Amino acid sequence: MKNLIKTSIILSLLSVTTLYGQDRITKEEKYQKINDLKTIVKYDPLRLLTGEIAFSVERKTGLNTSFEIEFGPTISEVRPFNSDHLGVGQSTSTRSNIGGFASIGYRFYPAKGAFRGIYISPKFKYKLVNTTYVAPYGTTSDFIGDKSQGTFMFNFGIQTWATSNFSFDFYTGLGLGFANKNYAYQTSVYDNQTNTNIYSWVRKSDTYSTLVFNLGVKIGIGFEGKN
Repeated sequence: MKNLIKTSIILSLLSVTTLYGQDRITKEEKYQKINDLKTIVKYDPLRLLTGEIAFSVERKTGLNTSFEIEFGPTISEVRPFNSDHLGVGQSTSTRSNIGGFASIGYRFYPAKGAFRGIYISPKFKYKLVNTTYVAPYGTTSDFIGDKSQGTFMFNFGIQTWATSNFSFDFYTGLGLGFANKNYAYQTSVYDNQTNTNIYSWVRKSDTYSTLVFNLGVKIGIGFEGKN
């Protein structure tokens, strides 16, 4: 996971250096090209810290508005920000597993028009994280736990352009999440006939709400297209 984060950062820096060297045009030409863009495809390397491989597509819908969809896989047990499993005793370990997430948001750019400057974005997101609970010494089969969360939040950000088709989208936000978590802990009963402990999983489920904080930067490439 650490190597994946390092690789993403290095590729991002190389892309910035290359594109700065390629785009030598006036500000007026640059902004006109940005205004002609219809779609931006983005990647957020910082979301790897929370176990999300996050891609997004933003599509212009008006002079000051756009829609954005996000999607990608999730990886559980990415410490320290995505390892909140419950009910695991000292003898029980966990293993990463694959899930997924998707979101949709509406964006309003009040000052400079769609794709440029400050924006406000209400957003809904659904996220599923799966975790494998591993029994000690193979006493029982593994248990697959999961956490599903729906979130409604408001993002505030600014989208700037290094070149006429290469953007940086800095954002933060706060929202309310509703989650359901299925997990387990292991228990044992002593069998007098065999003089051994019989192990089993005790399954638990919790439903709760929580505040959700959002922070990141998306690296984007813009594309012209048909209306």
